[in-house]
Amino acid sequence: MLQSGLLLAYGLRLGTFIALRGRVPSFQKQQVENTARGARVGGLLKAAIWVGVSLFYVLLFVPALLTMSAQAGGLVLASAPAGVVLMATGLGLESGADWQKSRFKIQNPSRFCDIGFYSVVRFPNYFGEIVFWLGVWVSAMSIYRTLFAWVLGSLGFLCIVLVMVGAGRRLELKQSKSYGSDPAFEAYSRRVPILFPLLPIFSLRSPKVSQR
Repeated sequence: MLQSGLLLAYGLRLGTFIALRGRVPSFQKQQVENTARGARVGGLLKAAIWVGVSLFYVLLFVPALLTMSAQAGGLVLASAPAGVVLMATGLGLESGADWQKSRFKIQNPSRFCDIGFYSVVRFPNYFGEIVFWLGVWVSAMSIYRTLFAWVLGSLGFLCIVLVMVGAGRRLELKQSKSYGSDPAFEAYSRRVPILFPLLPIFSLRSPKVSQR
């Protein structure tokens, strides 16, 4: 029930965030550009994208489905509590990060956000997303008993990590374009890890671990 509640809360949070973001003028402009690009995509490619995205979300949900099915059958999963804790932590991180940035931008619309979670990692909302789905994956670890189960249960999590790395790279390029001439931003981007706290990776354009 806790896991189901967290998955529901995740969906509601994401839907609310997208709805509110749609009212932001800068995002509306981006949506117009996205629509124009999408109009040039052929029907077969669109269908392939729809199928791929649907499959991606199915794979993300597979560990939760395995956990719920096992518990409905009376099994007690030692990994489930740890998974739920990670899910709650990830949801709290991304929700808190979005709230902090939203409040910050109201008062500082033209400055990069470097307070709160953003003083520890540059993209804490993306990191929280990874932690949330790590929790979903961990919750079912007790029933990954075959190689097939490990592969099936892990594919969704591996995909979301790649998606978040790609999103982080795109946002890094966008921020570099917006704030690249600001010495404070240059110092911030050299000091604060980009996606994973404490892991000294400061760029996703050509990822490498700093020796500092």
